[in-house]
This record gives sequence, C-alpha cells and structure tokens, in this order.
Amino acid sequence: MVQISRFRTVFTGVAGAPWYNNLYFEGGTPEGAAYGEAVATFWDECASQMDSEVSWVVEPTYTVIETDTGLIQDIGDWAGDTGVGSVAGEALPWACQGIINWRTNLYIAGRELRGKTFVPALQQNANNNGVLVGTAVADLLGAAENLISNSNSAFCVYSRTHLTEAIVESAQVPLKIGVLRSRRD
Repeated sequence: MVQISRFRTVFTGVAGAPWYNNLYFEGGTPEGAAYGEAVATFWDECASQMDSEVSWVVEPTYTVIETDTGLIQDIGDWAGDTGVGSVAGEALPWACQGIINWRTNLYIAGRELRGKTFVPALQQNANNNGVLVGTAVADLLGAAENLISNSNSAFCVYSRTHLTEAIVESAQVPLKIGVLRSRRD
C-alpha cells in the first residue's frame, strides 16, 4: 500500500477563473507540511512569468490517497500559502498557458507514465509569435527542476487509470504555448 498526498492550488483574480492545479507527492500525513512548502515555492518561482492580476492559494488541507485503490485515506493540514503573479502589463489571452511536462521513466503497458502542469496567466513579454521566449522557458524549467530536486519533496505523477505512481525524474518545457480550449471564455 503506497500513499500519496494531493495538493490543490486555486488561481483567481481574472475572467475565466477559478483555475485548479493538483500536484502529488509520495507519502502521507507526516510529510504534508514539507510538501506544501515545496508546492508554494514552485508557484512563487513561476510567478516571474505570471500576470500580476492573478493570485493563488495553495489550500491548507491536502488529501492522502491510497494508490492501490484510488480511495481517500486521510485529510491533512498544513499552513497553506498564497501568491500573486509578479509581472504587470498586457497578459496573453487566459486560455494561453505555459506547459511543464513531467517524465518518470516508468513504463506501463508500453507507455511512459507522464504528467503535465499548465502555468496560467502568461504575459505578452513571454510570447514571440506563439513561442515562449528563452527567459520564460528558463524560469519555468528552473521552477520545475527545483521542485524535482527539493530534498523535502517526493514529487510524483499519479495514474488513476493504472492505480500507480512514479517519482518525477525530469521536466521539459515545450517552446510552444499551450491553449486550453475549456478556458476560452
């Protein structure tokens, strides 16, 4: 029986919000505060590319899930955290977001277990004709690599389909800006 902790971040402040993000970590209740701090640090590091009108809350409660069944086993508490984007100016359309791809090197049924995080509220200065500029890629990749290498975190990808999880080994930030069709309102 492996337990993982799910931390939810809620983004607000602009039309089309709230937006939600879930990040998973190996381990249950005792490790929660350290994992919560890792999530807060990750979003604070991404803030350098995010519009100042967008704010977020890393919820002060997290869910502990048993991977063998996918069922919630416990609810943990930690201090929680808030943040706000640090770039004022013209934002890209809210549907346009940065992408971080998470790689695990675990293969199930011939396919690698991978994850994806969308970074909302990018600024126009991160964009060059639909391609992320080098500083934006470097900032998002740096935040991702710091989350992976954080000694207090066991960041993982969880598959509800296969009821398994795997520690994230590496991250990639595609140059192309992602467009979320469900966020085109």
